[in-house]
Amino acid sequence: MSASRFRNAARSFKINSRSGVSPSPNRLPAYSTISSWPAAWRGFRTRVRYAPFASTPDGRLGFLARSAALAGGYVLNQIADREGDRLNRKLFLLSDGLVPVSHARAELAGLRAAAAALCLWLPWQFAVAAAASVLLCVSYSLPPVHAKARFPLDLVWNGAGFGALATAAGWVAVRPF
Repeated sequence: MSASRFRNAARSFKINSRSGVSPSPNRLPAYSTISSWPAAWRGFRTRVRYAPFASTPDGRLGFLARSAALAGGYVLNQIADREGDRLNRKLFLLSDGLVPVSHARAELAGLRAAAAALCLWLPWQFAVAAAASVLLCVSYSLPPVHAKARFPLDLVWNGAGFGALATAAGWVAVRPF
């Protein structure tokens, strides 16, 4: 995405945010909502010499397992942030009770179980990277670490989880060391 196109998307987001109207999905860059997929794609693509990761069964399974593990992290973060979301009037599904917390916990368990099941068919190095990602998600959202509430830690956790671990997981899914 060119710099001017990114600035225009950011400008439209600011305008819409001030007016109280949520930004339209076609005005935001696609990677703003799919934060770790580019890094995982880079790992998959690099390891198979720039061929699409979907050309290997392990690449497809790794992509699904990583997506399920991270989706579980997002659900956990929503469960942990219910009170803050209620006070700030954002992400209202759990905080306003539209979705019961028990359903979110069931979804979290299902996503983690799916990620673990998919890891059974992948190299053990991928399972290690997925487990490290899950640990980062938990320590980011919950006490005692609660990294998202501490300035330097939130940057390190996001960089490690969405950058280094995503690339490593994509790499070892298609060609383990």
